[in-house]
Amino acid sequence: MRPNWAGMGSIKDFFSQFSYLTKSEGIGGRIKEKPEHFQVEEVVDDIFKGKKCVIFKIKKRGLETEEAVDKIAKAFGISRGKIGFAGNKDKKAVATQYISVELKENENIKEKIKDIKIKDVEIEFVGYGRRIKLGMLKGNRFKILVKVDDVGEALEKLKNILKEIDEKGGFPNYYGEQRFGKEAINVLIGKLLLNKNFGEVFEYLKHTKYRKIVEYGYKKYKDYRKAIFSLPYTTFGLFIRAYQSYLFNKVLSRRIENGLPLNEAFEGDIVCKVKDGSPIRNRFFEVTKKNVT
Repeated sequence: MRPNWAGMGSIKDFFSQFSYLTKSEGIGGRIKEKPEHFQVEEVVDDIFKGKKCVIFKIKKRGLETEEAVDKIAKAFGISRGKIGFAGNKDKKAVATQYISVELKENENIKEKIKDIKIKDVEIEFVGYGRRIKLGMLKGNRFKILVKVDDVGEALEKLKNILKEIDEKGGFPNYYGEQRFGKEAINVLIGKLLLNKNFGEVFEYLKHTKYRKIVEYGYKKYKDYRKAIFSLPYTTFGLFIRAYQSYLFNKVLSRRIENGLPLNEAFEGDIVCKVKDGSPIRNRFFEVTKKNVT
């Protein structure tokens, strides 16, 4: 029997808790009728430093990133843990992103790609560098097709929306549903992991695609924690980041509810320095009366 998802409801219910910035009526329409209608491409930085890994650019269609990585690992005949990537991309999309494969014991992997064919996945060698970890990218570039019944009416509504966004200081960049998983279960698992409630995590994972891995781990170790740690390291990162992203969305929503602008820092905010449009990840500081401007 599947455990109770703690009243999280559908993904639509989950997102209903976050506030809209604008009051203008939306344009309506339909997206993702085909994967080609939603295209995303990673914008990377600093992944080509070093020589410990081979860097490939992959283009996937209609697959989750983890599913694509599993297929690639199987095709290469290597452990899934040898492959690094910066983040999960939408399943209902055509997504281009980068992966790293550790060179140790895989020196000939570059030559293997010409003989590998994976349905809905294209692979291209682009160079050498370091292991790609979750979050190691500048951003994503999107091309989204929205199908509407009346283009003229939609454009007029869009003008009103953009004007309102500009007046309120910018766009609230909420994390989207691919970060949280079906029924937002990744959020709950991430929170339980941080609280070290491994028994509960195990019960939830038994009702996900990770069931066989954790059940085998428990059979081997007779320990919930060790069973859960049988999962790939990147999977843990996805769960933890899902909970972090949920907290970010909650704070952003609360800021909108309180009428605070999105383009100004206030006392108590945690901010970071930016260089060439990217955050300098080790340069965070708290805004105080002394440094706020």
